[in-house]
Amino acid sequence: MTTLYSGLSKTGVEIAGSGVFLPDHRISNEDIYREMRARGQATDKGTGDWIAEKTGIRERRKLDDSAATSDMCICASGAALKAGNVSPSDVDCLIIGTNSPDYPLPSTGLMVRDSLGMDHAFVLDLNQYGCSASLFGLFLATNFLQTGLYRNVLVIGADVMSRLSNPSNANYVFFGDAASAFLLRPAREQGTGFIAWDLRGQPSMDLCVPAGGSKRPLTTEDIGTGAHRLYMNGRGVWNHATQGMTESVTNVLALSNQTPEDIGIFIFHQANLRLIHQCMATLKVDVSHTHTVIEETGNTSTASLGLAYHSALNCGKVRPGDMVVFAVAGAGFFWGAAAYRSAS
Repeated sequence: MTTLYSGLSKTGVEIAGSGVFLPDHRISNEDIYREMRARGQATDKGTGDWIAEKTGIRERRKLDDSAATSDMCICASGAALKAGNVSPSDVDCLIIGTNSPDYPLPSTGLMVRDSLGMDHAFVLDLNQYGCSASLFGLFLATNFLQTGLYRNVLVIGADVMSRLSNPSNANYVFFGDAASAFLLRPAREQGTGFIAWDLRGQPSMDLCVPAGGSKRPLTTEDIGTGAHRLYMNGRGVWNHATQGMTESVTNVLALSNQTPEDIGIFIFHQANLRLIHQCMATLKVDVSHTHTVIEETGNTSTASLGLAYHSALNCGKVRPGDMVVFAVAGAGFFWGAAAYRSAS
């Protein structure tokens, strides 16, 4: 069985604030082509921008070599806390989803907690949820808040994908570096906040880091072949992501008694523009009812859901009282969706 959880939220939990961090350094598609030619992966300039044509991506960001995942988390967190008018000392729980922690050990979450002065926050690092970590973190945060023990929970997604992806692999063109943060609290209006969830998981090696774990300890040969970096079977990932996300979206719509036409905005994991458009076509909803940032950010893995939500909010696409649907898919495989009603 793939179902991890599918059902309604018992009480409302709302997004009180969001924040993002994007590195200053921009990598254009032409920069990528130049690198590929230098490595002998392309012998001429070609006649078109095939990266943009196949993925929708025009540029992505790269983190400075002197910085790490925790630095991006700190910046995105500060913006989310400011938006929610909450001080770091008032955060009860910190959840960080990442595939590129500062170290295998110790905890990136503890480093962020210490740097921001979250004096009594419980810490949870989600390190094996692939690109889905932010949505699964939001689910855990919602459940923590529903216990009544916590009042403010911070959920961060951050990845330095430029250091995890393999320059020798075609999937390198997809990825960028970024962080995003959600501040959650109990909903202040009846009937608002997270309403329904559909979360699923199934083991697969179609999107994985083959070497570096206890199953395959890292060797010098692995480093030479790039087996310690991300591997992706593109067709397998495409098929699973499109089917999984649309099925989970359909499930949360049914759980919350909504139709696709009732949804103000669909926020998908920013993996590939064509993939997002395919999902919208399957749902029979015009692409104007989604919002994308992948064109300027690339696939930022765990950060992408928050980047898209924060941008849609600031663009006025998340309106008071709107129904919002979030959907993700990532390595593991993990995938899922959530239905959310914004405050009026």
